[in-house]
Amino acid sequence: MILILILLLVLVSIASGVYWWVFMNEKINCLSDEYLDTTSQTCIKEPYPKGTSVKCKTNDPLKAPDAAVYRYMGNKTIRHYPNPVIASSWNKEWNKNIKTITDCSEYTHGVALAKK
Repeated sequence: MILILILLLVLVSIASGVYWWVFMNEKINCLSDEYLDTTSQTCIKEPYPKGTSVKCKTNDPLKAPDAAVYRYMGNKTIRHYPNPVIASSWNKEWNKNIKTITDCSEYTHGVALAKK
């Protein structure tokens, strides 16, 4: 009887471990206007639509607060428009409705954009 109980506990333990492994390794698919926060493993709504022109109020990666214009790429990543010609190749209206990010220290700064 004790042997059966031990065997049952072992089987339940194995089944729980397999379930936990599957649960922890399950791929999380976020919606198109969300990104995956790797710390909390939850989908978070993007702060801006992808392609939005933004400036940094503080902690500007290029040390040009309120001057340098970036493209929001999604997943809290920004990339610099080095000049108006390159910016226009990505977005004809890049210089209209530019949003301001209060603190860019929470954003990843990708490589500068090249002409599209």
